[in-house]
Amino acid sequence: AVLATIAREYPGTLDEDRAHVVPLGTSDRAVPHRTVRDGTLRLLFVGRLEVRKGIDTLLEALDIVLPQRPHVLARVVGSDVVGQPHRVDWLSRHGHDGLSDRVVFAGEVTDEQLHHEYGAADIAVLPSRYESFGLVMIESMMHSVPVVACAAGGVPDVVRDGIDGLLVTSGDSVAL
Repeated sequence: AVLATIAREYPGTLDEDRAHVVPLGTSDRAVPHRTVRDGTLRLLFVGRLEVRKGIDTLLEALDIVLPQRPHVLARVVGSDVVGQPHRVDWLSRHGHDGLSDRVVFAGEVTDEQLHHEYGAADIAVLPSRYESFGLVMIESMMHSVPVVACAAGGVPDVVRDGIDGLLVTSGDSVAL
């Protein structure tokens, strides 16, 4: 996907003989996934709370899912970026309807806390509009957490639809 972007955005010829895909090095063994079997479905989003990462799409999808599925909880790991107060806006809209009790905005976390977040999740929901690679998807899979993501940028290089996870169209909160 990065090579395709360079070829599309920059004039000239890209020497494809000099370009190579280098797999991301991760742990040799998968980290055990600790699913809590209490009937709750735990969704996890990891990333900056900005449009490029699809936080708006996720919050719109939660507006649809949460009223219909009382067993679903969501954890949002990451911070709002300047000028995009998605957390504040969502909480102000849902402060009195009970939905805000089922979405935790955890903010930034340490690496150790992040591994705990992955270990407690049932599904990673990663609706980015563009990713050159998608490290969060690899980390989710390393923890044996199923991935639902958007088919944008380099994501299809990491998540093969129906094999490694599910891919939907970017910005489509209903599909998500």
